[in-house]
Amino acid sequence: MCANCAVPLTAYAGNESGGLSVETLARLRRVVARPRVVGAMAAADLLAALIGPLRSAVAGFRAQPKLAEDATNYLGTAFGAVSAVLNAAMTLPIALALGVLAWGAWTQRSWAWPANLAVLGLSAILALIALPVSPFVALIRLGVTGALAYFWTRGEAREWFGA
Repeated sequence: MCANCAVPLTAYAGNESGGLSVETLARLRRVVARPRVVGAMAAADLLAALIGPLRSAVAGFRAQPKLAEDATNYLGTAFGAVSAVLNAAMTLPIALALGVLAWGAWTQRSWAWPANLAVLGLSAILALIALPVSPFVALIRLGVTGALAYFWTRGEAREWFGA
């Protein structure tokens, strides 16, 4: 367009309608609405980020050896305290990563879809490993993970993330 008289400088410029196709508008409506599974996945990530380190710390302190009446196992008590600190040092970065993953899912970051899918796969593997130890909890975890994975891999969630 000419800056002075607004006449199209090319034939193509005069044919521009500026509208979107019906298919593009329909896809835009689907992508704008956040699928419900995104909120569920972000909540699951945050829940795992909060519960994981807390459960690990409590388990570390509960498993800490107690000082014997004759005070002969003071080294066990000292190393038990160090174990709880090392356990927290391992779980806090994982919790931070899960928090970032929840933020990425909620804010529609393209990397969050495959990363959450990987976390769901890891959660299923850990639940299968825990099956002989605590079958009830492992089966509940497998059920929740399976339901999240089913809805996470459906078309609307993939399309929302552009996967």
